[in-house]
Amino acid sequence: MSDNIKVYQMNDCEWWASKWDIHKTNEYYLKDVGMDAGDNPEEEVEECDIDKKGMWWETHDKKDREELGDYDEISSANGHEFGSLMRQGNEIYKLISFREAIAKNGDFENPYCIASTEF
Repeated sequence: MSDNIKVYQMNDCEWWASKWDIHKTNEYYLKDVGMDAGDNPEEEVEECDIDKKGMWWETHDKKDREELGDYDEISSANGHEFGSLMRQGNEIYKLISFREAIAKNGDFENPYCIASTEF
């Protein structure tokens, strides 16, 4: 399913999943958030590699909770890699690829915000 889906980094804080090209996705984004074309120029929108870029996903997996234990974060020595874990308050998050997040979210028609630093 995710073979025809792209993730676009719309700005410094939002990533949108879309089945559309960058132009049509940016037009939809601008309309959805109530912005003008000059507020989010298409040339500044970047397509992400959905296998190399990702997001923090809230996990309820017992294995993840056990692995994290009392730590606030577990990541590799090289920084955050897929599978890294992080605690925020009472929630635990796991770093996953955008491809995995798309699969977890299921099918959709219109573009949607898959990740944001504003939430």
